Formats: sequence, structure tokens, C-alpha cells
Amino acid sequence: MLEIIFALNSLLVFELPVLKLTESPQPLTLADLVTGKPSEDWSQVLCEVGRFVQRVPVDGEPASFETKAYITYDRSFLYVGFVAYDPQPELIRANLAPRETVTDDDFVSFTLDTFNDQRRGTTFLCTARGIQWDARWTEGSDFDSNYEALWHSDAQLTDFGYVALIKVPFTTLRFESGSDQTWRIMLNRYIARLSEDCFFPEYSQCIEGRLNQAAVVKGIRGIKPGRNIQIVPFGFFRDFSVLDTETASYGGGEENDLGVDAKMIIKDRFVLDATLNPDFSQVESDEPQATVNQRFEVFFPERRPFFLENADFLQTPTNLVFTRRIADPSAGLRLTGKAGNLGVGALVIDDESPGSGRAADDVLRGERAKIGVLRLTQDIGDQSQIGLLATRRDFSDRSNQVLAVDGRYKFHDNWTAVMQSAWSDSSDFDNQNSDGSLVSAYVNFNNRRFNTHSHYIYTSSDFETDLGFLGRTDRPGQQNFHQFIETTFYGGSGSFLYWRPSILLQRFWTPKGDQLDDIVEIESEFEWRGGTELSVEWLMTRDRLLPGQFDALQEPTDFHNHGLAVQIQSKALSSLQFSVEASTGKTTNLVPADGLAPSDGRFETAVVELTWRPISPLRADIAWIFTELEDEASSASVFRNRIAQSKWNWQFSRAFSARVIANYESVAPNSSLTSLTRSRNLNLDVLVRYVINPWTAAYLGYNNNQSNVRLVDNEDGETQVVYDNGLNRDGRQVFFKISYLFQF
Repeated sequence: MLEIIFALNSLLVFELPVLKLTESPQPLTLADLVTGKPSEDWSQVLCEVGRFVQRVPVDGEPASFETKAYITYDRSFLYVGFVAYDPQPELIRANLAPRETVTDDDFVSFTLDTFNDQRRGTTFLCTARGIQWDARWTEGSDFDSNYEALWHSDAQLTDFGYVALIKVPFTTLRFESGSDQTWRIMLNRYIARLSEDCFFPEYSQCIEGRLNQAAVVKGIRGIKPGRNIQIVPFGFFRDFSVLDTETASYGGGEENDLGVDAKMIIKDRFVLDATLNPDFSQVESDEPQATVNQRFEVFFPERRPFFLENADFLQTPTNLVFTRRIADPSAGLRLTGKAGNLGVGALVIDDESPGSGRAADDVLRGERAKIGVLRLTQDIGDQSQIGLLATRRDFSDRSNQVLAVDGRYKFHDNWTAVMQSAWSDSSDFDNQNSDGSLVSAYVNFNNRRFNTHSHYIYTSSDFETDLGFLGRTDRPGQQNFHQFIETTFYGGSGSFLYWRPSILLQRFWTPKGDQLDDIVEIESEFEWRGGTELSVEWLMTRDRLLPGQFDALQEPTDFHNHGLAVQIQSKALSSLQFSVEASTGKTTNLVPADGLAPSDGRFETAVVELTWRPISPLRADIAWIFTELEDEASSASVFRNRIAQSKWNWQFSRAFSARVIANYESVAPNSSLTSLTRSRNLNLDVLVRYVINPWTAAYLGYNNNQSNVRLVDNEDGETQVVYDNGLNRDGRQVFFKISYLFQF
């Protein structure tokens, strides 16, 4: 089969188009595009491109609707205008929404590789209503939508479709110094009701990589980002009350917090970020996730502004820099950027959280963790790279250092190999030293019809990374190999698009070679035009739990589990989109009652997610997650876990909105079978936002929390904490947050 694939690939010859730009004597505006064709005055200035080609749903087919893009620049801005034709403009999905809420609507975008290195790019996207979304693209990885940038967009619906204009200041971009620039660009249009992604130039699934297929841009001369110094002061003010279960009393009061973030561009290519008492108040909520009866830590992405720009310069194949480990810093510096083939990422920061909240007589009270990170990468060839990472975290007598080297080698249009080795050196509070190692290597083959991923990971028992995030596959004390194989069978010209079966095989051992876990996951995905998908997954596992992991476990014990999951989702309707998933099977009770060992159980899980948009300014997102575990021997319930979230957003304008979130979670345990405690929690979150850009914004919020915890006075007149079935207020806050961007 691979010989056939290689033979087909050898017949494919891709010649990259070269776009030549001319400096514009005046700014391009949306009014220049609303007729569908710019005036003759622009004919000698604008670079016009068309011939958009589908990637999804039918790779290589011409786009269903015509799209024209017009590119030009002046000394301050790059302009990209789109004329998006549509024979049924009334069906275009164009809602008024908060910034970055764009995935349900029609949109246009482009990705710039300003270093022409085919490794990293910046994407600027706007919907048919002008709503913005931006992200960093990294080859071999994916989009990082936590990236935030300052740029301008506008769009207008017309009788032939819509027009959009994206204007990016050169102060926002990072590029090599020099009079003549050579960049790469890829343009994109998404037609929501058809679930169609089309690109110029053609972005083929037959070749691995995105930026290596982008058009080459020449002709940009005489531009500089300037000094580009940004200063963002902020203020955070709140009045709050919260129940402290340790002291059985309410605490709180008023809190005023002031700080500043600053950014300076050095030699056009490097970004120096500085922060003093940084703005780490998080006004946006994490998405709901079930965390009960989980064997491994649940991942939540970074959202805080200081860490976002060029975050990819600190990343490695194994996540050894997970910045959410830094909870409460008071000051920090971060340098990121690129000079020639050398990429640099450096971070120096402190963290007050390890020493806060400790008892008055604790010797660690008030102590801070000191953190340093250095990452260097060297580009080799077209899309290959080697890298070095060093991290250190010191907290009192505890010290952790990690050194890692890694490389990415692309040796064929479809074949990529990635390798990483890491070593840790740790000393603990009792002066005990330990050192460990990690080795990770994988090979990928990516093609339109066939994908495979072969991955080996070894992590010694003493490997520690205080700043990293290690999941199931790379946790210490194991080695594992997993093999993923996926193929795609495409439909014809009808509504059915494809059937995509896949299989994942995983095996885990101890570093000494003793067998641990086995996983077999078989999945089939089906998709129809309009964004309707069906997936069926069958999972079989053998989990070996070891003495020491559970007190009552006397010897290694194997648990044989299986599960069936079915999910259906659809974006066919413009006003209502949904996803429904149900799963059932056999699993392990990992939270047994004290004195009991883990035992076999049966689970049922249901997840329902709805997005309702009855009118353009209103969006409602509703999520419901239900999980129940029953003891297999007695058929008695071990626990029931329910999570329900309702989020309503009214968008008055592109900048002004109001949002209400109600979140309810409960755990109903059987105390004879599990150590979980009964809990109920209801949280109401109200937020009014005025966001001009990611840094100039004002927030007014109210939060009220209720749980099944209350204070009572006992017979001795002492106050104690009691858990019951009711809902009692245990916290509330009113806050106001404001920030403003000064740019020089």
C-alpha cells in the first residue's frame, strides 16, 4: 500500500505561485471593494488572486463559489481585501459575536510566514460581520488561538455575497531587517453552510505541511515595525466574601490591585515582554470538564495575556513548559523572537503562590518560587529543526532543573520524524537528590487517504518537571509505544463525504520492562455535507494498578475494561447546532472507600452540547454532562456526577456585550463504596464587557457561589463546618477591571 502512495506522490508536482506587491499611494478601504471589483485607479497597484481550491470537503476540487483577494501595502500597513461571491447571500452566516467567537460563521483569513522559514505563521481571520480571530500556526503542531494581536478588520454583506478587509500594522508583525522582504502567504475562505474550506494557493491533503504550500510574496520594500513600545496598565478592584473551611469562618473585604504589562520590539524581530504585578485575573471561564474518577491530570489551556505572544518559541514536543504552573507572579521578563535561522525564547519570573496561604508558623510562609526558562532552536533545511531547552524552578530548599534536546526532520513530502531527550536533576526539602530522563521519538506519515503515527516514549521513575505537564503517555515510571493508523474512503458527488476508520494500539511497561497497561481503540467517523458527523468508538483496555498507588492494594492487579461511545453532531442549521455523545461499558472504580481496593464497575456517560442563535446578537451555549458508575459485583451505584452549564451572551456591538453563565455540578456518592464526598455547587457569573482590543478593555462582573457547605454552632458554642444536601452561599464577589493600551 505504501508503495502505491509513494508512486502517486511522485506524480505530483507543485509549483508555488509568486505574488509581487506594489506599494499603494493611498490606504485601501472597504468602500473600494463593495462593488465587487476595485476601480481602475487600483488596477496597477493591487495584486489580485483567485482560483481558490477546496481542501475540505473534496480535496483538490474548485471552490463552490468564486472568491477574489486583493493585496497591497503602504509604509504602515499590509492590506488584504476579499470579495466573496455567493449565489444565495441570504444564507451567509454572519452573527454579531464577541471577538474570537467565529467558528460557526462564514469567514475569510490569511496566514503570513514573515520569515519565509515554513515553520511558523500568524493567522488573521474575520467573519462576514467583521469579527476577529487570530492565532499562531506551528508546523507539526496546530493553531494556538491564545495568541492576541492588534489589527483592524471590517466587513459588509452585499447583494452578491460579502466583502471584507483586513489591515495589519507592520508594528504587529515580526520580520527580518532589510530593504526587501520575502514572505509567504496562504489565503482561506470558509463557507459555513457547506462546511467548505477553500484556499489560495491549493493546500493539498496529499502533502504534509501548510506553509510549505503557501505562495511566495515579493516586492515589499522599505518597511519597518518601528520602535513599537506598548505599555498596558491595568486596575482590578473587587469586594468579596468567601468561606474558609479550615477556620470555619468567612473572610474577604475589599481588594485593589494595580499593575502594568509592557512590550518592546528589539531590532524588528525580538519581543521583550515585562510585567509588574501582572494581570492574571481570569475573567473568562474554562470549559466544563468531568474530573471525577480520573486517573490522570486534566489539562486546561493557558489564557493569560503575558504568556501568549510567541508562546510557540518555548514549546517542545513533550510539554515541559506549562505556564499555568506559575500561579501568582509579582514580576517577570520574557524574550522571544528569531534572527536568521536561530529562534530564542527566554523567561524569568517568580511565583508567590507556593508560600501563600500557609500557617503563620510555617517556615515556608511568604516564600516565592524563582523560575527561569531558556529555549533555542536552529532551522535546518526547508522544514527541519533542532532545539535546546533548559528550565529551573527553585522554592526554598526544593530545586528542579530540566535540560532537553529535540529535533524535527522532514525527509519526504509526507514523512516527518520528531525526537526528544530530556534529563532532570532535583533536590528536595530533605536534601534528597534524584535525577531522571525522558526519551520520546515518533514518525508520522500524512496523506489524503492514509495517516500513521508511530511513537515510543520512555520516562524514568525519577524524572521530574515542576514546570511541565505530563499526561498518561509520558508520566514518570513507564515506557510506552503507540501506533495509530487511519485511512479515508471518500464518497462520490452526493451528500456523503467520507468514511474514516482508524485504530490506536498502545502498550505500557515499567522502565524495567514489566508490563503495565494495554489499549485498543477502534473508531469509525462518517461525515455528510453541511457539517453532520457520526462517530462510533470501541475501546478495550487492560489497566495494571500497583501496590503503593492504593493503600489496600497488596499486589499488582489487572483490570480488563471496555467501552462503546457514539457521537453525532451537526452544523447543518444556521440557528441550532448540537453534539450528543453517549457511552457505556466496564471501567475501574479508582476512588474506592477507605480500606477498599479498586474494583470493577460499569459506567454510563452522556454529553449534550447545544448552540442556539435565534437572532444575530444572541448566542446561548448549553452543556450537560452526566456520569454514573455502578459496582459490578453488587450493581449498587458508586457515584453520580452531573455538570450543567448555561451560557448566554448578548452582543450590543462589536465591542460591547453582556454575558451570564450558570454552572451547576453535583457528586452523589455511595460512602460504602467510594471516598468521594457529597457535593453540590451552583455558580452564577455575570459579566459586562467593553473590549476595543485585547488590551484596551473594561469588565464589570458579579459572581455568586453556593454549595452544600454551611456553618453551625455546636453544643460547646464552637462554629464548625457541616455538609448537607442544601445550597448555601459560600462566596460572592463584585469586581471591576480596566486596562488600556498605550503604543509608541
